[in-house]
Amino acid sequence: MKRILVALVLAVVLIVPACNTSVSIDVAGVYAITGTNSDGSTYDNLQARIGTRDDGSVAIEYFQDGYRLAVGVGLVTGHVLSVITQTYDGGLFLASYHIIGEGGFAGQWKIPGQLGIGTEEWRVI
Repeated sequence: MKRILVALVLAVVLIVPACNTSVSIDVAGVYAITGTNSDGSTYDNLQARIGTRDDGSVAIEYFQDGYRLAVGVGLVTGHVLSVITQTYDGGLFLASYHIIGEGGFAGQWKIPGQLGIGTEEWRVI
């Protein structure tokens, strides 16, 4: 039993760090956003600005026609950007994007409590 426990501990110590997919990807920049709402309607007039923070997270500001609509915070893990955002009216949405090279993201977003899932593509501008 002791050998099995030692083998398990060694496996965790040796394998888990090797499986860590954390990659330092710089996502700071300004992006044009196109997407599809959960009802199937589309949009193409959003922009976002992402800045990096000292704590390893990212700060996100969303704009439409020059007006700030929402603010969010995100975390890059591997090739995924996970985001939680609060809108101007106090609503929240969650999003998960696959990082596509250094040029943008593609993913899905969800408003808790509402049916459906939206999709978005972000491209550096």
